[in-house]
This record gives sequence, structure tokens and C-alpha cells, in this order.
Amino acid sequence: RRYESLYWCLSSSRRFSKKLGTIPFGYEHRPELISYLFLGSAVSWWEIMEKNSIFDVFEQMNTGDNIFIPGV
Repeated sequence: RRYESLYWCLSSSRRFSKKLGTIPFGYEHRPELISYLFLGSAVSWWEIMEKNSIFDVFEQMNTGDNIFIPGV
């Protein structure tokens, strides 16, 4: 499946109520895809942006970057 690469990049973080993940190829610059997959709604993309202090997806959401997925 297309989403397995992102799913397996996630690791548990007991200190926070969110998960740490690595942005795989195909998801760079696309917070709405990550949001839809893990939060169930593409409209929740702003939560990912806010939790990671991302203001510019083209500069701060690249392949291989670590991000927090809130509420997972």
C-alpha cells in the first residue's frame, strides 16, 4: 500500500501525546495528506503545522524531515 512507508516511519514518544515521524517521498510539502491518513480529515492539516511550528511547507516539510503527528 502507498501509505505503509509513512506508517512504518512513526515511532512512539511516551513524553508527548503525539508521535514522531519522518516525512517519506511523496508526502513532502503535503500536510493535508498526512492529516487525512492519521487524523482522518484533510481539514486538520493546520494541527500538524501548528504542533511542528511550520510556517512554510516548501521550506520546512521536506523528505526525511522529522515531524510530530498530534493526537495519534
